[in-house]
Amino acid sequence: MGIGTRIRQERLKQGLELKELAKLSGIPERTLADIEREVSSPRAENLKKVIISLGCSADQIMFDDDELTEDGDLALLVRELGKTEEETRQTVKRVIRAMLVQERVFELEKIRNFDDAHREENKQRQNLAMPLKRYEKTSK
Repeated sequence: MGIGTRIRQERLKQGLELKELAKLSGIPERTLADIEREVSSPRAENLKKVIISLGCSADQIMFDDDELTEDGDLALLVRELGKTEEETRQTVKRVIRAMLVQERVFELEKIRNFDDAHREENKQRQNLAMPLKRYEKTSK
């Protein structure tokens, strides 16, 4: 979805007519209509005026909803990475793989430490139970 479409959605969400946004922003109605229909792209100056007039964040207008999620910045990084040279992309892939492997190693260490702690705890319980078992055998 383009910037113009997001501007239109935000304008309609706020219940504004195109002429009202034009008056608020100081941008000719025809220019706004062309931007909303994505016939033309807004100049930075006009985009700033529209965002201020709508009282929304620049992110709402500049990015799709899926890019605004918690991992949206990751989606943007991946998109930008696609524009780089192949060698750069391969280097980034190797770095990410190394980081993921390191994360798995940390997870395994946590599991092992947890298992070791429980194994030791179980040994202690068994040692405490040993006299009880001997007592049970002798009392029969």
